[in-house]
Amino acid sequence: PDGVSRNETRFKAKLEMVRKDLLGPLSASSMESYLRVYPVLRRLQVLQEVEHAYSFLSGSDLKNAKLDLKDLERQLGWKERLERTQPSLTTREPIMAVRRAIVSFWTPKAESMSVSNRKKAQLLKDQAKFIGSHFLEYAKLCRKAGYHEAAQIAILKAESKHRDIDASLSRAKLLWDMDKKLDAISVLKSSLNRPESSPHETAKKTLHLANWSSLTGHEQEANLMNLYEQAISCDPEWEK
Repeated sequence: PDGVSRNETRFKAKLEMVRKDLLGPLSASSMESYLRVYPVLRRLQVLQEVEHAYSFLSGSDLKNAKLDLKDLERQLGWKERLERTQPSLTTREPIMAVRRAIVSFWTPKAESMSVSNRKKAQLLKDQAKFIGSHFLEYAKLCRKAGYHEAAQIAILKAESKHRDIDASLSRAKLLWDMDKKLDAISVLKSSLNRPESSPHETAKKTLHLANWSSLTGHEQEANLMNLYEQAISCDPEWEK
């Protein structure tokens, strides 16, 4: 307990030191423009997320199995906070990298829990899926920024993290952006045979397949109409 207390004290002291170091640039850049101050605000956000995550993880009750990744995401508002940031690689990648590092602490935490092996396995599975999904989001940012090789590596990392990660749409979009249009269409067609895809994911794939086939003249009009109808039937509530 004393060791834990000392670690927490050192952690908070370092955190406060870094925060104070950022206040100077924040004050100076805020006098100029929002574009100048935004990178500093992003660093402060990362710092706050580290602090909140530390409090959440260190306060988790392992005996009562309250360590839950979904609770962490919900209580820390990760989804909402990321959506409010600029959708660029330079802005979001550092935030996502820190979150992956935070979630990596799940392994020792989960393995030390006084719960069944099944519960531990589920926690570790959630961790792997979370990190895999983050790599897919990172691949998307790289693709939009034109870093195709980095996007390809991120897709491979996502698939290696969790066997249920479906990266086919991400891979198809990357191929399309690389002007490998027929390969992109082929990947989508093959992926539609995967039974584990969710209805929403299937709808997205089918819609992309219909749009791309229309642009390339790859399908006849009757087949295109059939694809659009399939996309609607897979997820009728989807606004697109």
